[in-house]
Amino acid sequence: MSHSPTDKTETADREYLEGWGATYELLRQGKSWSGRETHNAFLNLGDGRFADISAVAGLDLPDDGRAVGVVDWDQDGALDLWIANRTGPQLRYLHNRHSDGAPALALRLEGRHGNRDAVGARAELFTSDGKGPRRVEVVTAGNGYLSQSSRWVHFGLAGVTGIDRVEVRWPGGTTETFRELKPGGRYELVEGSGKAVAWTRSTGSTSPAPRPLPDLPSSGKSRTVLAKPLPLYEVAFLDANQKPTSLSPPGRPVLVNLWASWCVPCRGELEAFERAAERFEDQGLRVLAPSVDDPDQRAAADKVLREVGWSLERGYAESSLVDQLSVVQQAVLDQSAGIALPTSFLLDGDLALWAIYRGPVAPERLVADVQAMQAGRHEEALPFSGRWVARPEGRNVEVLANVLRSRGRPELAQRYLESLGGGQGSPAYLRQGLGSSWEDLGRSLSREGRWQEAADALEKGVEVDPANATIRQLLAAALTELGRQPEAIQQLEEARNRNPDDAAVRTDLGLAYARGGRTDDAAREFRAALERSKPKDEAHWLALYNLGVYYGESDRPEQAIPYLERCLDAAPAYFDAWRYLGIVEQRLEHLDRAVEAYEKALEITPDDGRTIFYLGEAYIAQGNREGAAEQLAHMKRLRLPAARRLERDLAALGESGT
Repeated sequence: MSHSPTDKTETADREYLEGWGATYELLRQGKSWSGRETHNAFLNLGDGRFADISAVAGLDLPDDGRAVGVVDWDQDGALDLWIANRTGPQLRYLHNRHSDGAPALALRLEGRHGNRDAVGARAELFTSDGKGPRRVEVVTAGNGYLSQSSRWVHFGLAGVTGIDRVEVRWPGGTTETFRELKPGGRYELVEGSGKAVAWTRSTGSTSPAPRPLPDLPSSGKSRTVLAKPLPLYEVAFLDANQKPTSLSPPGRPVLVNLWASWCVPCRGELEAFERAAERFEDQGLRVLAPSVDDPDQRAAADKVLREVGWSLERGYAESSLVDQLSVVQQAVLDQSAGIALPTSFLLDGDLALWAIYRGPVAPERLVADVQAMQAGRHEEALPFSGRWVARPEGRNVEVLANVLRSRGRPELAQRYLESLGGGQGSPAYLRQGLGSSWEDLGRSLSREGRWQEAADALEKGVEVDPANATIRQLLAAALTELGRQPEAIQQLEEARNRNPDDAAVRTDLGLAYARGGRTDDAAREFRAALERSKPKDEAHWLALYNLGVYYGESDRPEQAIPYLERCLDAAPAYFDAWRYLGIVEQRLEHLDRAVEAYEKALEITPDDGRTIFYLGEAYIAQGNREGAAEQLAHMKRLRLPAARRLERDLAALGESGT
């Protein structure tokens, strides 16, 4: 599972998102998150210990469990369980047959002056003899992950002979007492009534007889029609003479059928297609059947086509085409499973995907779908009848680009979106999608230190999506690495002008000004970032830190301390802020506070050479030979060149006798 980030840093956020990406990939591959890990149940022994009763309770099931609901389903006084699983069986009912016959009390609370469901009400049961532990239950909404148990309040009454009263503290704050309740009863308590009303159990069976689940037949076939046809970036294959060729729009609708010589269902489908060749021609449908056989097996594919008497178009699918169509299938179905044979893709005249058929498809089905496609009947994409509130508009190309990027092919995603157009006259979704592809490519190149290539990619991203502040920030970082500081500032200024309330942009611009020696301009941007961010935002505490540095380097270093302390309140694990606070405190001759700040910094990064040196110098200024000697030994262990200077200063301390 993906662990939530514990600190607000780009690394933590990236690792968190990467964790979720891996989790979703398990889903797309049809794999389990936690299958074969048995459920666990623990019994509270009442003395601070728990006993594992998973096996004896029958709960040690190797399911991919997600949620559990607790309810007295058969109203016998014993709580039963409903368990939902991500994979089959998706729902389990576990009937509690372990009751020892002890009575229970069930209460259904109804609010009148607060919320009607009495969520938050607190019920306390008092026994007739006043013995036993306190018995308190609270009405809750939501009892765990993806689950809501019964709102009935349940009290187990083992060893209880009588009930004196139940006191209910309602959500509005009033307390009400209810009497005349008997063990084993079920009652409704209405706020303000002061009376418990016996509740009559429903009639009918709540526990149907168990029976095995029937085996549902599966044809191994599926048909998926898209409400919005999805443009493809290319359909390239080898023709019958094994020469590279490709489909190009505009043209007739085309069915691309992937098959192999060893695939028995494929042969039957090819024979059916051949018999329907004239009908396909009448509908204007091209049928292209590229074989996926390996190059050394293409003779076997040719033999199958001769035996079938194939008269339609043929060819050979190289791995690039299979990979491409696999990506398309993943984008449409949100599944990472490979392509099973046979699989067919129905494209319109503009090479936009209209339908995917997994398994053999009947010619009659194809003819009907081509007619629906040409008539623009979007309802074919739905499993039910009805009317469209609005007709599907636009083309969902970003989903395909996202899959390409997730497979580590941002340059192919970019090329795909470019082929559809991405200039200023293009739809916003297309320009933003192309901008995202350039952004991903630039980010990837930046991580590899390929700054010039990153800058080139990000400049193209700015061209197609000029309002995207993130692209401009990344471009500014690349330009800075290339020594093109004025251009970096220009990009950040444009990002600020377009997004004046973006605190991260204001912080980055402040840092750029500071690098260029424009310290007053930098401070202005840092203050603007503070006004536009919340204390826990990274931009907020970075702005606080940099204002601390601004004042620390000025002739008013004492004004740096409040900013640095506020920064550390928001980000207590921020190493740079602790170290710089120590530097400022030492400059102000607050040596005890400087030592404390350096020690805090070293708790976060124990082997930082500069901080070890600064701490050693602070100890020397205090006259603390032992502390300074300890830091000197640390530096020598790390083989830091600055150890010689610290050693000289420590020796001078000894000579001075102070």
